[in-house]
Amino acid sequence: MWTLLSVIATAEPTPPPEPPPAPSDQAPAEPAQTEAAPPPLAPVPSETTPNEPVAEPAAPPPEKDAPEPFSEEAPAALEVTVSGKRTPSDPTVRVLESDVIRTLPGANGDAVRAVQNLPGVLRPPLGVGSILVRGTAPEDSATFLDGGRIPLVFHFSGLSTVVNADLLSEVAFLPGNASVRFGRLLGGVIDLRTDFELPESSTGTLSVDFIQATARAAQPIGERAAIVASVRRSYIDAILTPVLSSADMAVRAPRYYDGQVRLFGETRAGTRWEFMALGSDDAFRIAGGDDQPPDAIQIGLGTTFWRARGRAFQPLDNGWQSETMLMTGHDLQTFTFEVDGRAEERAPVLGLRQEFGRPLAPGRPGLRLGLDFEGSDEQFVYDVPSFGPAEAGGALRIAPAAYAEATVRTGPLTWIPGVRADYWWLDLGKSLVHIEPRGVVRAELSAITDLRLAAGLTGKAPTVRQVHPGSDGNPDLGHSEAWQVSAALETRPARGWSAEVTPFGSFGRELIVGREDRLQFFSGPPPAGELDTGDYANEGVSRIFGVESLVRVSRGRWFGLLSATWSRSERRDREADPWTLFTYDQPLALTALASFDANKGWQLGVRGRYGTGNPYHPVSGRTFDLDSRTYFPTFSETSERLPPFIAFDLRADKTWTFRTWELTASLELQNLTPVPNVEIMAWSDDYGEEEPLVGIPPIPVFGLRGDW
Repeated sequence: MWTLLSVIATAEPTPPPEPPPAPSDQAPAEPAQTEAAPPPLAPVPSETTPNEPVAEPAAPPPEKDAPEPFSEEAPAALEVTVSGKRTPSDPTVRVLESDVIRTLPGANGDAVRAVQNLPGVLRPPLGVGSILVRGTAPEDSATFLDGGRIPLVFHFSGLSTVVNADLLSEVAFLPGNASVRFGRLLGGVIDLRTDFELPESSTGTLSVDFIQATARAAQPIGERAAIVASVRRSYIDAILTPVLSSADMAVRAPRYYDGQVRLFGETRAGTRWEFMALGSDDAFRIAGGDDQPPDAIQIGLGTTFWRARGRAFQPLDNGWQSETMLMTGHDLQTFTFEVDGRAEERAPVLGLRQEFGRPLAPGRPGLRLGLDFEGSDEQFVYDVPSFGPAEAGGALRIAPAAYAEATVRTGPLTWIPGVRADYWWLDLGKSLVHIEPRGVVRAELSAITDLRLAAGLTGKAPTVRQVHPGSDGNPDLGHSEAWQVSAALETRPARGWSAEVTPFGSFGRELIVGREDRLQFFSGPPPAGELDTGDYANEGVSRIFGVESLVRVSRGRWFGLLSATWSRSERRDREADPWTLFTYDQPLALTALASFDANKGWQLGVRGRYGTGNPYHPVSGRTFDLDSRTYFPTFSETSERLPPFIAFDLRADKTWTFRTWELTASLELQNLTPVPNVEIMAWSDDYGEEEPLVGIPPIPVFGLRGDW
């Protein structure tokens, strides 16, 4: 739905406690892993690292195996674990395991909405389907499923992730300085991860809540294979459609489907294999009323994608491991407007990853060598009269990349240099090469404190539309790029306590600017201010800097989290322009979260959030065009800021355990606010008065879930 608001606004006429590594023999023994093997498609570790507790509630196993940050007093009823194997080449990676996501207040059991509690993530306007990472635009970050890119992470309106959390083992969030295995981006990474743990018996889940219904089933096949399937359908459209519809307009509220099927197993020789198919479909429309044909669509939006993939992990000689993934699929976005207008972007896609790696061992460095290939046949049509001249075109895109990384330990220091080389080719006679050096240095300052320093270059190629002659593109465009730096200091002063602070910076250059008056598919806020209508050019620069901090405690039945991000994001589009605050600048974002196990199957939680309002440019003047009988605004060069965002969420879960199954009832009270939050600024038809758009009012979300 937010894409709809963004597109419509564009049409208005106006001239984005990890434990330290175990570098010595004196390091504490590693806790027992809960998996038989490292997370699939996670990078091959360059060194042996213990489980990394991150900021979520956890139920420790027996004391002898409990990770250090968790209290041995925690009762067995709180069966959530937040631990993961930190990829050594990622200086800041925060991992949430799927079990913990279920009961987090404010997330409604969703995998990626839970990530929004962590530092580095800013809140998008209206809380819709986009991820804002360290002051960058949503399209500058990327979402992966086991290392393979997927086109979007949320369904319309951001209510749910496109993959059922019950099929995931963990969600890894990398706000910056990601490993060289991730590329074609300027911001952060969200990697949804599955594992190869086989179910011991048939299991299943049925759940319903205010938003959607879900069914999942898992079935072992012999001793070395299993199949898992999930399907979801939202029905908020059935609730809202009759409310939103009127006598002269038929509204179809957003609805979505998604489904996943996964067949996986392991051979006797130790090779792990998998075949997986997944798909997602979203739709929204406003059709004509009683005096118009039923199919006279006034506004319609659709987003559909599917993926099919095969993967294999094979152990090789001398500690080497091979990882192979082949993925294919199709992406489609559509927009219809006023019956005769239609825009469409479609692309069949192909992806391949081949990686060889071995861990660090005495007397030899760790190594990782990989090939990351993407290809697509991208076609686009923008023929909506209200949005300017028609555009159409397409091109075959081939984008292979090679990467290499080493891990070397010298005393308390671990050095991880890496390099990535991206090649980008279009059948329009256009090709580019981009080299991205990256590196991490990790130092163990003491038994409870470590420091991780990182610096590296990331890049993103132009889109087909931006270089295509059918769209007045610029064939001379090159990569946009950003230098990212960070320094993460983490300490664990006492059992159950941890704290970290991470200063960071990102400095973009040769960013692509121009043509902001054209129809675009994106999920950010609608443009507010004077638009850059010039030709596409690599003239934009950015500077983003800030500090992330995270304090967490897990003692007894209590868990607490305090997350804060201080940042500033500025842009300059053209060389002669002044520096201005970026659309997604939020100087301060705070999240405080607490969870309590009240025994007898009860779990209670509360979350409070504060976020500085986004900047906007107020209207400083207006003119009236007699021919079109329309007002045209003039925006001030000086920006102002929306009021701050403040909201609270409460959650209660109650679980009843029967002989062969469990029933859980949950109730969330979301968006409890002292006053309605202003999300974006809008104006009256004549631009004479500000008419701010406020957020969703407080809503109760009740759910039932059965597991067997």
